[in-house]
Amino acid sequence: DLVAELHDVYCTALRERGLDPPQMPFPVLFTVQGGIGTAGEDRFLRQYYHVDGTGWGSPFLLVPEATNLDDDTRQRLASAQQHDFYLSDASPLGIPFNNLRGSASEHQARRRAEAGKPGSPCIKKYLVTNTEFTDQPICTASRQYQTLKIKQLKSLDLPPGELSEKIEAVTLKACLCEDLAATASITFYTNGTTLPPAVAICPGPNIAYFSKICSLEEMVGCISGPTP
Repeated sequence: DLVAELHDVYCTALRERGLDPPQMPFPVLFTVQGGIGTAGEDRFLRQYYHVDGTGWGSPFLLVPEATNLDDDTRQRLASAQQHDFYLSDASPLGIPFNNLRGSASEHQARRRAEAGKPGSPCIKKYLVTNTEFTDQPICTASRQYQTLKIKQLKSLDLPPGELSEKIEAVTLKACLCEDLAATASITFYTNGTTLPPAVAICPGPNIAYFSKICSLEEMVGCISGPTP
């Protein structure tokens, strides 16, 4: 049914563009991405559900040969426990994503808020989408937005506990333009500003079951299982 539905959508799009659609559906491959922790789980997905392939991503953050990551963040990932990974609201776009508790990015956001200067200077402005307070879009992780939002919240005469909770939700937005790329800045070059890089990382929660930095060969062996 899914293959037929995808075929109908594809054919409709082709007709709208004046192109002739194929008579029969193309072959469709089904893969599972994310959350796989062992070679046994990988085999189970392939043999029981007959998926055509599996995708492993986050565990390779522990493989220096495969990913660009600064030493401190890689070590944090290797030593982190299951409770250190959580689904966060740190994205200024309002999209939940997995996060590492206690990351450099989170610490920086807290320090700025405690110093009375919440938010990022917003140098790159790639994620400016909010017009709640301004005619021109600004980013919800920016200092401009957070200052205005906190001022608004304080004017609402909210109970202290609720006010504190709402302010924290505002100030913990991460500057993804800077922080997601910060590890490359640390590893290869300076980021071109006077701001110290603060790394944000969004690994899948299955990385909690990987506890050491390893070689590419070791990780591939973990995925494929023992050689017969």
